[in-house]
Amino acid sequence: MTAYRKMILATAITVAGCASTPPLTTASGNPEVIIHGKSQQEVSDLVATMCANEGRTIASQTATTVTCSKTVTDVMMQALTGPSQGTTQYAITKQGGAVRVMMSSAWLESTNGFGAVTRHPVDIRQGKLANTFQNGLNKMAESANGASK
Repeated sequence: MTAYRKMILATAITVAGCASTPPLTTASGNPEVIIHGKSQQEVSDLVATMCANEGRTIASQTATTVTCSKTVTDVMMQALTGPSQGTTQYAITKQGGAVRVMMSSAWLESTNGFGAVTRHPVDIRQGKLANTFQNGLNKMAESANGASK
């Protein structure tokens, strides 16, 4: 990635951060939900299904973690970073008689013209993207908690 492209990417991230929404008000500060009446494996399957329904690929799945990825199709982002892949990782833990799903990390991997891969962390604690992920988890939890009652 050229210095010019890095500068543009840094500026875009800074501007987006300045115009962001307040931080999430979850226990961890990350997007998260609590699901009742389901096992860890059932919740892991729900998270994997949510990712697939959003057009993401399941990179890996266990009862305690789900990793999803998606090729970035935004033309402006590709112009800034080159071909990119967005990845999200969810931690699934028992919490009392319920199961907690927390987005533990997200990143954007881009490949420059020489084939070098660069990983850019994504802020999942505030901003439009954090709220989008939280809303997705909320919908999944509402569906799961409603189905288990």
